[in-house]
Amino acid sequence: MKKLYVVLFMGMLAGTIFAQVGSISGFVYSISTSQPIAGAYVVAQGPSVGNDSTCMYGGYQINNLAPGYYTVQASAPGFQLSTRCSVLVHPGQNTPNINFYLAPTGPQPGSISGFVYNISTSQPIAGAYVVAQGPSVGNDSTCMYGGYQINNLAPGYYTVQASAPGFQLSARCSVLVHPGQNTSNINFHLVPTGQYPGCEELPNQAGTINLDCYPNPFTEFSCVSFRINKKTDVRLKVIDVTGKEVRILFNSALEPGSHLFAWNGKNDYENAVPMGVYFYKLEAGKMEFITKPIRLIK
Repeated sequence: MKKLYVVLFMGMLAGTIFAQVGSISGFVYSISTSQPIAGAYVVAQGPSVGNDSTCMYGGYQINNLAPGYYTVQASAPGFQLSTRCSVLVHPGQNTPNINFYLAPTGPQPGSISGFVYNISTSQPIAGAYVVAQGPSVGNDSTCMYGGYQINNLAPGYYTVQASAPGFQLSARCSVLVHPGQNTSNINFHLVPTGQYPGCEELPNQAGTINLDCYPNPFTEFSCVSFRINKKTDVRLKVIDVTGKEVRILFNSALEPGSHLFAWNGKNDYENAVPMGVYFYKLEAGKMEFITKPIRLIK
């Protein structure tokens, strides 16, 4: 009879203890993209120990935890470990919303954003295609307000190009992306196709020629256009009267045809340059050209 009472008592005691356990739940996301991370490993350590792996939606729940304070850690391949301390588990209750935002290992990606406008009307261009090429590659299309943002770019320098149907291609070079930051105000003012005729065709030998620049003098933007007859490695930059480099506008291969680029009167660090006389210098393969003088006024 005593043995029966002991068995019943132990069973009741075990049931009481089991009824008092609680749980911890939440989600695990990527801090860069805000997307859930499936398969992340979450462990809780305190009065007892438990763990779980996140589902396809990034959710987890660690059950059968004795009441008390816990340290909860989340980890996943390609991400840094994250910890939350003093997570309180109440008897018989779930402690929800213990969420984690994991940072990728190595430098965090950044982004580039800006707007695309019609240079003739100053109106935004919706549906323009913007691509960034550098340590990584990304692209975006502008919204109805002409805005774009290219995310998940590895830190470093980029060439950014904007194009739209009925407009000429435009490019910005040496756009610097910092780890975990957005590089803003990378704006474009696209020129309608055929609006500025009279582009000079590059001759077959090296030399100095006068390419058409518009407008001249200028206050905000100056455009330079040229034509190449075959795919060529092109380097286009702005220089001052001493020959010192002011800004690199383009440094990559270009397909055959007419091309136009715009300069906003700023250097590679996006600082406004002083009023004065400047030149476009074009290096196409082994050929080198310098435009007629352009004058910046304010």
